[in-house]
Amino acid sequence: MPQNADAGWLRRLRERVTDPATYRDLVWLLVNATVGLTLAILLCTGLRYLAHPLLYWASPSLFGAPFAVHSVGQAFLLWPVAAVAFALFWTDTRPLLQANARLAGWLLAPAKQGKLTAMTSLVSPS
Repeated sequence: MPQNADAGWLRRLRERVTDPATYRDLVWLLVNATVGLTLAILLCTGLRYLAHPLLYWASPSLFGAPFAVHSVGQAFLLWPVAAVAFALFWTDTRPLLQANARLAGWLLAPAKQGKLTAMTSLVSPS
């Protein structure tokens, strides 16, 4: 979509809003952010509950809901939560990132009209 330097801001805004690539980019942004946040939460949850006994031993006043503990022994009981989070992170990272890559390739690929315009400009000199 060529931009006219003399076009007003309202016309440029209308061009952006009516361009289908804008909405594909926004969908990609939401999907990519969701995948990244999901993987980060799984990893951080695993690390946090793995370190839970050490953190409780160092500063017991920091712990409250949702997993309130009252001793270092109780803090070790949260290691299964860490194991589940790490297992989910370990098993789901590759398929989730592969699905994200396929979806990103589909969403961010040029539209058919864009491909045709690019090929036409290569064939015929302007």
